[in-house]
Amino acid sequence: MPGLLNIQTAPTEVSPEQPIAALLLIFVVIVLTSGVLALLLIVRSRLRRSIPKKAEPKPEQLDAWQESGKRMPTPPSEDDGQDPDDEEDDDDDDDGEPTPPVPISPETAATV
Repeated sequence: MPGLLNIQTAPTEVSPEQPIAALLLIFVVIVLTSGVLALLLIVRSRLRRSIPKKAEPKPEQLDAWQESGKRMPTPPSEDDGQDPDDEEDDDDDDDGEPTPPVPISPETAATV
């Protein structure tokens, strides 16, 4: 390796300019590296590519009340399987007399 031979054969005396040159070289490398990094960050923020995203299917919107109704057990009916038309006090069937009309005001109720 040629670099290793040069280091081994280099003179051991150090001139006063060598440490200053080494510091200057380190400073230039740091400034150039930070400049390139800053340039890359600026370019990246300014020139963004618009990459189309994959279209994800939207989840199905469920009705919460409908779902709870499916999960809720149905209570037994109160009539215990009897036909509701068999009751004697049922007023909503059409077999009996018609319901008289309700008067609009108390004055008309008193005159009737």
